[in-house]
Amino acid sequence: MDAFCPKLRLSLPANQHMTEDLTITHETQPGYGRYVTRMQSGEEAEMTYVVRTPEIRDFNHTFVPNAFRGSGIAAKLMNRAIADARAEGFRIIPTCSYVAAQFRRHRDWSDLLADGLTPDTIGEGACSLPPPKQADEGNNS
Repeated sequence: MDAFCPKLRLSLPANQHMTEDLTITHETQPGYGRYVTRMQSGEEAEMTYVVRTPEIRDFNHTFVPNAFRGSGIAAKLMNRAIADARAEGFRIIPTCSYVAAQFRRHRDWSDLLADGLTPDTIGEGACSLPPPKQADEGNNS
């Protein structure tokens, strides 16, 4: 199913979402995924997560290229993740410092935190959980 973007009059695949001239794509692989947008320069901004259980995603990293920092791109990635969490019913562990800060700022998102977490109990983003073991850790491709 495609989403239609009337502003640009183009069809987008269902895993993409248009946000104020910014196309955010949700890419998934078994065990992890990311929200990504590509700049005209070819650089990417991303927010990554690890799937802890089918209902819990650990958002562990946010990156925006230096030239684009402060432009609201990370917030748009975060808003897309929050919208997907509400639509798909998953909960979030915010190990990324940016994601943790956003949960402290947006207390109305607290219902999306994994069980046992509140905006007051999440850390400053120190990664408290080890990454999951990959089935083919020796394969770097």
